[in-house]
Amino acid sequence: MARPSKRNSEDSSLKHHREDEELFPSKTHDDGGPTGLVPDKPEASAPLILRARSFFDYSTKTLWVGAVCKVAAKKLMSSAKSSANSISKSGNSRIQNRSVEGEAEALSTTLISDPDADIKAREARAMDLYNYATDKSSLNIRALDKTGERTSHENILQKLRKETEETYPHGHHMMLGPLEARCLLEILVKVSGAARILDLGTFTGYSALSMLRGLSETKDSCIITVERNPMARKIAEKYTKLHPRGSKIKFLPGDALEILRSISNAKTFDMIFVDAHKKSYVEYLECILKRKLVKVGGLIIFDNVLFRGMVAEIEKLEEPDDASLTPNEKKRKMRLQEIAKALDEFNRVLSKERRLESVLLPIRDGITIARRKI
Repeated sequence: MARPSKRNSEDSSLKHHREDEELFPSKTHDDGGPTGLVPDKPEASAPLILRARSFFDYSTKTLWVGAVCKVAAKKLMSSAKSSANSISKSGNSRIQNRSVEGEAEALSTTLISDPDADIKAREARAMDLYNYATDKSSLNIRALDKTGERTSHENILQKLRKETEETYPHGHHMMLGPLEARCLLEILVKVSGAARILDLGTFTGYSALSMLRGLSETKDSCIITVERNPMARKIAEKYTKLHPRGSKIKFLPGDALEILRSISNAKTFDMIFVDAHKKSYVEYLECILKRKLVKVGGLIIFDNVLFRGMVAEIEKLEEPDDASLTPNEKKRKMRLQEIAKALDEFNRVLSKERRLESVLLPIRDGITIARRKI
C-alpha cells in the first residue's frame, strides 16, 4: 500500500480511535538505540552514575517513563561537579573531573534546550532492555525453523510490520512490539487454552495474528477483532488472508464500545484484549463485566496502562503554560495529560475491582492482565 502523501489524508476516525498516534509523532523502533543517559565510567563518575541510575531504575519499572523536570538535569550536573571536586587532584583525576563535568553540562544543556530529551534518552535505555528481553525469549527464538529461516507465520508478521511503518510513518508504534505480542500474548493464549478471543483495536492486525499462533485448534475457535478505521483494517485483512489459519480471524468494523454493548453474550469469550480508545478503558471494563462477556477464569488484557510512565506522575502534571510552546504543542501536551489521568483512574478502578484479580506488568507501555474470579 502506498504511503499517504499527507497526514490529513488518513481516515479521520483513526484520530478518535487511536489518538495516541498524534500524540507521539516521533518514530519508535524495535531495533534499539543509545545505551542510555550516562555510559559506564571510571570510579570518578560513580556518584553521577548513581544519581542517573535512580532515573534508570524508574525507567526500568515503567519502561516508557514520563518527563522529568528540567531541575533534575541541573541537579544532576551539580552532583557531577561536586563529585569531581571531591576527588583527589591527581592528573588522572583532573582529566576524569573534566570528563564527568563536561558530560553533565552537555546533558543539562540538552535537556533544557529539548524538553523531550529526557524522554528520548530513557526510551532509548528502556528499548535496550526491551530488545534484550525479546532476544532471550524462546518464543521469539523459535520463530526460526530448523534451517534458520523464518517461518511462514513470522514472515507474515515481518511484512505486516514493514507495511505498517510505511503506511503510518508517525503512527506505526501503535503496533504492539514483538515481546508483548509475539511472546507474551501468544503464551497467554496457549496457557489459558483460549478458543474464543475478542480483540478490541485491531489497527493493522499484528496483535490478532500474534495470538492466532497460540489459538486452540478446536473447530469453533476464533478471534473476533474490532477496528473502526478502514485503512488500517484493510491492511489487517490483507495479511490475515495470507496466513494459513487466517480464516479463524473475523473482522467487525465499528466503535469498540458500541460493539461491546451490542455483541451477543450467549457465548462468553475466553480472553479479551483491549487496545482501543484509552479514555474509554473504564467503560470497556464496566461493560465487559456487566454483560459477563468473559467467562469465569477468563482473561482481560489491557495495553498502554502506564502511558509512557505519565500515570506515575499525575500529581506533578501542570497546565502547559510555557510561553515557548506553540498552540499545537500546548494542545498536544494537554491531551497527553488527559489520557494519562484517564488511564490512572482506570488503573485505580481495576485494582479495586473484586470480581477480578489483576497484575500490571511494566512491559514497554504497560500491560495489565486480569482474571475474572466471579
